[in-house]
This record gives sequence, structure tokens and C-alpha cells, in this order.
Amino acid sequence: MTTLLNFLNEHDYLNDQHILQLDLAAFNRVATLPIEKYRDESNLLLNALVNMLNDDSGVNDLMLPSDFNLINQMVESQRYADVEVIDIISLADDIKLINFKISDHANVIVVGSHAGTLLSWQKDLQFLTGDFKSTILKINTYIEKNIEKNKQFILTGYSVGASLLINSLFNAKKLENVQVVLFDSPGVKTNKNKIQLSVIELSPALSPFVMIGEHMVPQISIKSSAPGFWQHDLYSWQADRNGDFLQAVGFVPQKIDNKRFSKFIPEKTSQENLKLSLLKYSELFEKLPFKEINELMKNWNNFLMTTKKITQEDNIVVKTIIKRINQQLFVNVAENIQHK
Repeated sequence: MTTLLNFLNEHDYLNDQHILQLDLAAFNRVATLPIEKYRDESNLLLNALVNMLNDDSGVNDLMLPSDFNLINQMVESQRYADVEVIDIISLADDIKLINFKISDHANVIVVGSHAGTLLSWQKDLQFLTGDFKSTILKINTYIEKNIEKNKQFILTGYSVGASLLINSLFNAKKLENVQVVLFDSPGVKTNKNKIQLSVIELSPALSPFVMIGEHMVPQISIKSSAPGFWQHDLYSWQADRNGDFLQAVGFVPQKIDNKRFSKFIPEKTSQENLKLSLLKYSELFEKLPFKEINELMKNWNNFLMTTKKITQEDNIVVKTIIKRINQQLFVNVAENIQHK
């Protein structure tokens, strides 16, 4: 077993024909950092990371310890010595697109945001209440313009970056040699057409993001060593020695339901009530002490009591939304345990 913070000790060479899920997770974490300030004329990723580490202006003091450790390991391992940062496109406040050239045969395009802290995760969970149409159009335009034939492209995003990416692909023209890997997104707002691409979404077992928004691509539950909301961080995700994340029993439903989340929302629910519901739901999972589904199920009554306590001062709309989400969550878990 390995994680994002120790796999570089075991994987020295980056094979452009087999880019690991852990590699994609690393690129997504890099995309949350201000790498645009440190890219030099060489465009080499490692040079930008070295410049970032050598910056004495205080930026490193603001970096999360896990990110700091990852950047150091990426520099020391030389696994990414030939990776170039071709483009860094600012899409909106705190949202950017980065095109990493892995080799002459492969690129990884990341849609990222500053999704590194608890407050930013809460903000990401509010994706459904925001207006990102112009940002989604920019992503769509860039991808269609820059995808090259006869070359492998992996499109990936984490948290709200994953939602923005998948939204941009619903109306995209058919793309060849393209894979899409999403990391724990808050879904999309409404039912969309199917995507003619290879897409998977990875989410930790107890992630509240699984239950928020519409998820219209195959989802896979991943094993995490952290409790509740903290499973969202990528660093706690556990992988095998081959660099792929370990599957677990989680909240992911057995079948894709394109209108699952809309069923939770009463008619004429205001944006204010939806925002409050999402905020309360994130608060519920911040208090969740469990790492695995079995622990949650054994303490289900306590989970419901915590829900009741958190929402006791809220209006009936907020209580109804959270109650419906929890009811579906219980159904998903029961079915997944049965099919284990």
C-alpha cells in the first residue's frame, strides 16, 4: 500500500504510456499552488517547483505542510524531470487550467482551484449555487483547440475543478485518444447529455461530495485513512504498489441516476436555502469521526442525532433536503454492503 506522499520513493520513471492515478493526483495538487508565479523560460515543471521552494517572500509559510512535502519529493525524485508546463490559463478567481506536457506523445490537462483547506472545500461544495458558464466555455474552447490527434491526452480535475471540467465536456465535439479522470467533484447542476469519452470519477468512501449534485459518469469509491470530510484531501487516499487507488465500499450508488440530487430539493427552493443546506451538510461531515462505512452503519443512530442537532435551528426546507440526502445515503450504503 502507498499514498501520494510516499509513492515517489517507489516509482522513479514516468512512463507516458502508463500515467498513474497517483501522478494525476500530484498534478492536481500542484494546480492548487501559485505555480504561475514561478515558471521560467524553460517551462520545466521542476524548475518552477524549485523556484517556489526557494522563494523567501513567505509564500512557503502559507503552503500546507503536505503540499510542501509533496513538492520537495517531486523535486528530489526526478520522476517529472522532463515534464513541461505548456500553458497556465487563468479562468476565474482561484480557478486555472494547466497543460502539462509529459512527452511528445502525452499531455495532462488539469482544471484546478485553490482547493487545499477546509474553508475552500466548503466553498467548492457550493458549486451548484454559482454561475460558472463563462468559465466552462473557456475550458471547452481550450480543450477543443489544443487536443491533438495521434497523441494521448488525460483531462483531470479535483473538487470544483472536476465539476467545471465535466461540465465543459457535455457539449464538446468527439475527441480521440482522450481519457477523463475526476477526483471527488460536487457533481453538475442539471441533467446533461451523455459524454462520448472514457470518464471515471474517484471519490473517497465517506465523501459528502458523492451525494451532492448530479453525477452522470461511473464513480468509484476509494479507501482513505482520514475521517469524514477530511477524506477529500487526496493525501489520505490509499493506493496499491502499481499507483492506482484502492477501491472501498462507500456512498457511490450502484446505478447512475441522472436526476438523483434534484429529487432531494423541494420545489421552489431558494438559492439561500440550498446554500445553507450544503453548508450544514459539510458541517455534519466535519464532525464525522468514521473512516469506513461499517463504522458509520454501526453508529447510524448517532449520525442521525448529530444531524438533528446541527439542523435544529434551521427551517423546514433545509431539514427536508438533508433528511432526503441521508435517506438516499443509507440506501446506497445498504446496497453496496450487500453487493460487496
